[in-house]
Amino acid sequence: MTSFIDYFTGKWKLSREIFIAQKLYATGVGVASFVAQNNFERIYNESGKTLVVDTQTSIPFRRSFLYHFDNNLMSVFFNDGFDQGKLYQDYRHEKSTDQLVATCQHLCVADNYNGFYQLINQQQFYLETRIVGPKKDTFIKTTFT
Repeated sequence: MTSFIDYFTGKWKLSREIFIAQKLYATGVGVASFVAQNNFERIYNESGKTLVVDTQTSIPFRRSFLYHFDNNLMSVFFNDGFDQGKLYQDYRHEKSTDQLVATCQHLCVADNYNGFYQLINQQQFYLETRIVGPKKDTFIKTTFT
């Protein structure tokens, strides 16, 4: 790929693992798409099903974000729900490691969300998010293929 932005284009399959207090809580599968709005913005949509491990309960999910690119920076904004239009997190592309590293944490009430993207190759990348606070101790890994 010529630019990290190229990863955020087209349709992807996603698989997700959610850990709470280091114990596997749920897994998920679904689809994701990045639709170009212009050269610097993509609309991200995901949908699928999450399976809660202990109860075998299946829960549908759907989410949308707006990705904005500026040189080696990527800003992600909520694109649905109550927080639509608000900044979720900023990332900086580190060429040496091919990672997008958060430059700020997202604070939701008292819980801190912090993530990074690891770009693997043209067919795969992943997002890891850690959520820590008085109400959460969660780790989420989403793999895109």
